[in-house]
Amino acid sequence: MSSRNNILGRLRSAHSPFENVRSVTERRPMTPLADTSPAALESHFVHEAGALGSSVTRVSDPDEAIEHVLGLIAPDNVIQSWDFAYIPLPDLPDALAKTGIQIAPGDATVRIGLTGADAALAGTGSLVLVTGPGKPRQPSLVPPVHIAIITTDQLVPNLDTWITSHRADNFRRFQSAANIVVISGPSSTGDIANIPVKGVHGPGVVHVILIASHR
Repeated sequence: MSSRNNILGRLRSAHSPFENVRSVTERRPMTPLADTSPAALESHFVHEAGALGSSVTRVSDPDEAIEHVLGLIAPDNVIQSWDFAYIPLPDLPDALAKTGIQIAPGDATVRIGLTGADAALAGTGSLVLVTGPGKPRQPSLVPPVHIAIITTDQLVPNLDTWITSHRADNFRRFQSAANIVVISGPSSTGDIANIPVKGVHGPGVVHVILIASHR
């Protein structure tokens, strides 16, 4: 028997310290919201994201969103980005091309990273990014400025709600994911002398462009 199997066998045969723990019959959300109407979710997300240090800009249509994106990118002409199929602005590729902005996958010297998101958590002001093919981690992790483009119909109350929505298909969508990242504002740390410093382990600036969904 290998050392690994020996250790695992001893662990499995050991007395369980939690034999009398009752099964969970009711789960309470970590960040409950009394009002989960679309308007309340939007208002709560903007407030919480702002409290975390993210800059949230609400726009009414895609053209306004594109104009704002171009303003944030200027004067740069090279960025990192997700594939445009995963960013909810169909006309964005043409707009970037017309202004001479190029995509440089994996270029660690660029200032701007551009992504969409898979969900926005109103309860905490966080963004959820499921990375994988066409949705690399680098644009949200390496450049000092991260721009995330989302729509109001991507807002959910909290992480519990979002995870529950994927339970019906046995989390099949997660099986092709490289990882799942929850972004709560700009990167910050106080490791040295408890002095807050932004941008050490990721972007020091996070811009969220929130586009109104017209249902």
